[in-house]
Amino acid sequence: MPYAQGETKAGRGALLRRLAGLGAVAVLAAAAYWSLRAAYADLLFHRGTLDSVGRAIQLEAGNSRYHVRWAELTTDRGQARSGALARALALNRWDSALWIELGLEAEMAGDFSRAERRLLEAARVDKSYQPRGALANYYFRRGEEGKFWRWVREAVAMAYADPAPLFRMCWTLTGDAELILSRAIPDRVRAWRAYLHFLLAQGRLEAAAAVAERIIGNGAGEDVPLLLSYCDRLLESRNGEAAVRLWNRLREKGLIAYPASRPGSGEALTNGEFLVPPRSQGFDWRLAPIEGVAISRDETERGLRVSFTGKQPERCEVLSQIVALRPGRGYRFRYEYRTSGIAAGSGLRWRVFDLTKAEELLAESGHLSREGWAEESLAFTAPPALKLVRLALGYQRTPGTTRIEGSLSLRKLKLGPGR
Repeated sequence: MPYAQGETKAGRGALLRRLAGLGAVAVLAAAAYWSLRAAYADLLFHRGTLDSVGRAIQLEAGNSRYHVRWAELTTDRGQARSGALARALALNRWDSALWIELGLEAEMAGDFSRAERRLLEAARVDKSYQPRGALANYYFRRGEEGKFWRWVREAVAMAYADPAPLFRMCWTLTGDAELILSRAIPDRVRAWRAYLHFLLAQGRLEAAAAVAERIIGNGAGEDVPLLLSYCDRLLESRNGEAAVRLWNRLREKGLIAYPASRPGSGEALTNGEFLVPPRSQGFDWRLAPIEGVAISRDETERGLRVSFTGKQPERCEVLSQIVALRPGRGYRFRYEYRTSGIAAGSGLRWRVFDLTKAEELLAESGHLSREGWAEESLAFTAPPALKLVRLALGYQRTPGTTRIEGSLSLRKLKLGPGR
């Protein structure tokens, strides 16, 4: 009897194992079927035709992406499309792009209340930029300024691309620069930088002053090139006073290593001993990249060395500096120089131009050609209106001579009142 009972238990165990094996096979087979079904549906989806996407939906009706793609492909821009988007949203209510799409659709249908609710829902389920940008655009189109300012500010704060379209909407609504800065631009350095770029591109130099001041207050050295670009734009517009203020603020904050620009002081030139590499921006020296001309600092002599290979253009400007001066006052530019291998009548001259009269020539030096160090000067009178002049070292081949080959060294450049 015990033996028979043991035999029965063994048989039952084998049966159960066989049944379990069959069940596992069935589960694997079902999993393989659904996996192949899903893979085929995805293949149909990626074919990208209306018919193939529709067949994908038949196989995988629970995939919200398929419904969205079908809505994009259908030529029926009415209920069929709306129904597809609604089904997609029912499958994934956290898809902010769907809420935005349905909101825009409601707006086009004239149902503004529903459009607003859907766009607000997009912003509720998704805290990123896209829903906020959509709301800013919606309220801009609707002319609802109060709501617009809230959402444009949030959108600017989160913008991951160029926010210029948002700034353009602001300036379309109002020309009040203070209002835009206070209501649309968040207190973030990244937003200030983007806004300053926009203002410079649009030529809104006056509005840029307050933005530049905020950036300067942050005191980051990485912002200096942008701020000096603003200084250059001010100089291009002949707004010398604003350019001087900006330059001096950068100096006060330690963002540039130059003395302050003080037109009425005894020294008006910047970096006259070339102690720091010229930036080619603002009131510093501007070095022109010219084929056949090489420029380097000479730290031993505290000066600059300019070498000519003979392949330079027959006429070119090697370096220059814009200088702010007192209107109508007499000035004298003093400089020390020497040349090597450059004969008399070199064609190298210092010139002073009036920036208020299409660069009218105010004064020019004689030809630079001295084998040993020599000190010379050039006297001129500042223009009576705006106080900006441009001091430039240029080369122009003298008729009857070949292009110069050799070098010019400069040091101890100074510009101050005097005749």
